Amino acid sequence: MERIVSGNNEFALNVYQKLAQTPGNIVCSPYSISSALVMVYAGAQGLTKDQMSEVLHFEDIDTFHSSFAAMHDHIRSAMENTSLVVHLANGLWFQRDFQLQENYLTLLKQVYDAAPHQVDFSNAFEKARLEINTWVSEQTRAKITELVPPGSLSAVTRLVLANAIYFNADWARPFPEKETHLQAFWIGDEQSIEVQTMHLCHNFRFFENDDIQLVELPYLGKEFSMLIVLPRAKKGLAQLEQNLTYQNLNSWLQSAQEKKIALALPRFSLRYTSLPEQTLSTMGMPLAFSQKADFTGISPEKLFISAIIHQASIDVQEKGTEASAATAAVFALASAVRPIEMIVDHPFLFSIRHNQTGAILFLGRVIDPR
Repeated sequence: MERIVSGNNEFALNVYQKLAQTPGNIVCSPYSISSALVMVYAGAQGLTKDQMSEVLHFEDIDTFHSSFAAMHDHIRSAMENTSLVVHLANGLWFQRDFQLQENYLTLLKQVYDAAPHQVDFSNAFEKARLEINTWVSEQTRAKITELVPPGSLSAVTRLVLANAIYFNADWARPFPEKETHLQAFWIGDEQSIEVQTMHLCHNFRFFENDDIQLVELPYLGKEFSMLIVLPRAKKGLAQLEQNLTYQNLNSWLQSAQEKKIALALPRFSLRYTSLPEQTLSTMGMPLAFSQKADFTGISPEKLFISAIIHQASIDVQEKGTEASAATAAVFALASAVRPIEMIVDHPFLFSIRHNQTGAILFLGRVIDPR
């Protein structure tokens, strides 16, 4: 399972670096994207499968799917003895008269707990779209209500695979609300805005070097934590993003030590929608989105991915964090110690990770926390 987690996190950081080329705030769930795409990968064949394996860092081994499912189970089990909520769900919707490979359906049911739904894309694709969005809304506690926008489905849609993830947890050490007040947040060398900023002085795992400061904020039960990575330079985010590799992140975490930290962190709430099919294609798996795609492991008919849709949201406040994400793959027919100060007052990165496995559930940046 360790190799599955490391591959997943490599993919997470690669996707983030692609998304980071666009301006503004970002929040995404690489875990949701890979969870949806692992169900796509299960039916890929030939060069299509090879390209997906390379980009997603999936391994073509007999135990791959059981190991991926075991990672899911580890994350789900983290909430058994704590008050936090982590909900993961998979689903598939297919044309009612469309032929799917029986072993593919069995794999998705038994290993990924993906409930199948028969719909009529040919004659009522808008009704099917509303049904999928209702399911996503239910799985994400109404945080994502319209994952699949109008125009995403058509009469030639034959299959939609979806993943949803919902996370809600209190901090192990909440920020006192009375300590929250307006403070400057620099959005440029000479431009700042006033934002509500939380303050807390406590012992946290912390790392710093000449370029960054990193702090790990555990959630109640300490099964999950948020990492805040702050470049020292006010305009240092672009350089930090270039250096954000799996190896560097692991090195920083391994070097982190418990220290007394006087932390100032802005409250922030982000929503983000991306269409990662363009991202994934340029990363090296264009065949899956072309008429030459080989998904005969899903169906004997000719299929290709017509859209990959991803939405994510996060709300960080004094009490804790609520985050959600969903991903859909749409298939169409081919045709006393002095505290160390860490004042988060300029653009920074964040992630939410499962501590036991190291799996990155959410990853993003804050350019403007308003």
